Amino acid sequence: MALLLPFMAASGQCLEFNDTICDLGRVTVDSGYQQCRFEFTNVSDGDVSIIGALSSCGCTIPSYPKQPIAPGEKGVVTVTYDTAGRPAGIIDKTITLVTTGEPRHIKLYIQGEAFSLRNTFR
Repeated sequence: MALLLPFMAASGQCLEFNDTICDLGRVTVDSGYQQCRFEFTNVSDGDVSIIGALSSCGCTIPSYPKQPIAPGEKGVVTVTYDTAGRPAGIIDKTITLVTTGEPRHIKLYIQGEAFSLRNTFR
């Protein structure tokens, strides 16, 4: 029974996000940095830490709280998407958060469409 207690405590930990998708809409390829805010609440009965964030592209940079999030505490993951040097087309990026809670991996998504003004006025 003592071996199950740490697992049972960890399995109840969870960060609840208001939304896991950020839609940038239509942005120009030269519009620069775009930011998305993903707000969350720790709905578990124990502290949860975000111990890492992996993005699907170097143009997408996540920033997250480094300290443990207490039960009931709110927090924000900010993701910056850089349009500079990116091609026109669909924006579809994924950020995977690694947590000490369950689920261990939480996916956040950035979507939108980048277009070039040069191609618009032909």
